Amino acid sequence: MQVAKPTQPTLLSRLEHIGTTKGTYSLYSLQSYESCWFPRSFRLQNPINFPSHVRPAQGHVQQISSTFEAFAALRSDGQVICWGDPFFGGNGDSSGVELTNIQLIQSTSWAFAALRSDGTVVTWGSANLGGVVSEQVQAQLVDVEGIESNGWAFVALRSDGSLVCWGDAESGGMVEEVWAQRELVDVVEVKGTERAFTAVRAATWRR
Repeated sequence: MQVAKPTQPTLLSRLEHIGTTKGTYSLYSLQSYESCWFPRSFRLQNPINFPSHVRPAQGHVQQISSTFEAFAALRSDGQVICWGDPFFGGNGDSSGVELTNIQLIQSTSWAFAALRSDGTVVTWGSANLGGVVSEQVQAQLVDVEGIESNGWAFVALRSDGSLVCWGDAESGGMVEEVWAQRELVDVVEVKGTERAFTAVRAATWRR
């Protein structure tokens, strides 16, 4: 696969941020100089430069997260700017989702989830794969301290050590087994693979 070269390749030694999408066709974003490039077969056929609404983020980006075909950039003021395929979350900042006071962004291959400074969570992207949560799950997304993701699902770690899962059920987005629900307490850390999670619980000493 041939990749279109940046217009000013000499600038590649002065980058501040670089990110790639998770899809077969990679998209690279170079925050310092508002540059990005695509394989020539990339179906969106976007131009070399960032979309115009992304340019105000230049110089203020703290984090870049990605799905298959979209990006989300977290600015230092807590706002998020998105671009790419809307199905994969590329229109999050223009879809009515309130992306302010954000501290952290996580992503699956299909959707984004962001942790607000008040401990709540906002999601966007593919509706059936984590981009939209049920009212029941949304009500539980409070006092959240961290978010972890795998390729298809999210899990939020709450301050009391409990977990809230959503996304693809077969990839950890739902915990139906009663025994597993009993065990997922006092959690201190969660890690994800492509389609599974593992949780570390706090040590319990018994006499």
